[in-house]
Amino acid sequence: MRHVPVTIVGGEPVGMVLETSLAAFEIPRLLVDAETGLRWFPKGSTHNPRTMEHYRRFGILQELRRLGLPEDHASDVGFFTTLNGWELARI
Repeated sequence: MRHVPVTIVGGEPVGMVLETSLAAFEIPRLLVDAETGLRWFPKGSTHNPRTMEHYRRFGILQELRRLGLPEDHASDVGFFTTLNGWELARI
């Protein structure tokens, strides 16, 4: 049995950010997750400015931007009364 001071349960976005943050400080940690492999779809679908600040801090911001949608791709969100109904608002 291996002893580590920090055990992170769940490899979803919050668990992965915590693991990366602890790694930056060289803190021994163990990440456990029920998933046995990689996913074909993301767990997080939006990345707000605060998330981008963390990516910059980790040094992965530019690489992630290269992998993402083109800068001219619309990223607004529309709210409708029904699937094919009136548009109520757009952010």
